Amino acid sequence: MKGNRVNPPLQITLPESVAKNPDLKKAFDDFAFNLFQMWKRTGGGNDYVHENKIRKMFSSAGRESISDMNIGLQNIYSQQSQASEEFNFTQKTEEHNTHINLMHGQKEEPTTELIDEDHTTSGDEVLICDNVLDIEITLNETPEDREQVTIKRINDFTVTYKALVNIDDKLEHKLNAKFDAVKLIYVASKNEWIITG
Repeated sequence: MKGNRVNPPLQITLPESVAKNPDLKKAFDDFAFNLFQMWKRTGGGNDYVHENKIRKMFSSAGRESISDMNIGLQNIYSQQSQASEEFNFTQKTEEHNTHINLMHGQKEEPTTELIDEDHTTSGDEVLICDNVLDIEITLNETPEDREQVTIKRINDFTVTYKALVNIDDKLEHKLNAKFDAVKLIYVASKNEWIITG
């Protein structure tokens, strides 16, 4: 079945080797033309076939009511399509971000805790120390590679942080002044906590 030619027809860039072969080029041109016509008839433009079917089904309905029915149907389909696309986009984005995070060794957001007594870490943590006595923070005894801990002191009492393995060549360090902070990362290949900030 041949449709009406459209001016200008949809153009597909062909490789030079195909464009030089007249039979192959004609086959691609015909394929592109038929594809374009199918697109037009399935929603890419005015769907006269669809309108004619509705007109036959509802011959007593006037032109305005047929248009209203088409608009109503289009709204229903576009809302369903939009909701589906939003769900798929969100799902794909979350999967993509998880994939990227795993590829780059990144993990979930760290746990943030306000502490006022001795504490032992267990994973990625941000600790805000609001203690009224001196306290000790013991870093995870079995940390994962690239495990991160941030410690922030917000008052006048000393915070000591220590580990079973070295933290920059020492087993123990102190945050001596109010508002001091430290960022640590465990590097498994060195079996050591490294101060990064």
